[in-house]
Amino acid sequence: ILYTLHKKTANWVGFWTGGATYFSRFLLTAILFLLLLLIWTGFTLLPYLGQLQTNLETMATEKTVLGYLLAVVIVWLMGVIYLFNASVIARTAILEQGVSVWRAMKKGLGFTARHFFKTMGIFLCFTLLQLAATAIYWTLEGKSGMVTACLVLVFFCLQQLLVLIRIMGRLMLTAGLMDFFIEKQK
Repeated sequence: ILYTLHKKTANWVGFWTGGATYFSRFLLTAILFLLLLLIWTGFTLLPYLGQLQTNLETMATEKTVLGYLLAVVIVWLMGVIYLFNASVIARTAILEQGVSVWRAMKKGLGFTARHFFKTMGIFLCFTLLQLAATAIYWTLEGKSGMVTACLVLVFFCLQQLLVLIRIMGRLMLTAGLMDFFIEKQK
């Protein structure tokens, strides 16, 4: 999909050409970023979870424990978003500049660190779009429910539309990050 976005081709030949050409490099990049995500998760969540039972027993209220949990989850999510954005930038560097996987990872991590708030803004805009669509669907489904055959058909169509919106949101997010990286490289 990245190849078709980069080359601006909207056909199956372009899709399969890009998939065949970049499969091994993108697979290695994905595995390395998943390892970084695992390390990040271990670094941020495991120390908190290791002390959770002790904190619940020793602290006067659960509010403090939940406050710490919220802070840890926010920090963890920011790291996850950073790694996601860096992975898109790294794969874009492979496509755009033909660099090796290691140089692409270095470029992705460095570029995302230098432009953290801008890439985070791109990510949050498209994520909020998807969350809003999901909230609208849940609200409609919660108000009326699937109580008649007609409503079952309507909500089936709405579910398919929601899936399409999620896919399109992910594509727009990826294209936005790619274009931002390419523009800054000029």
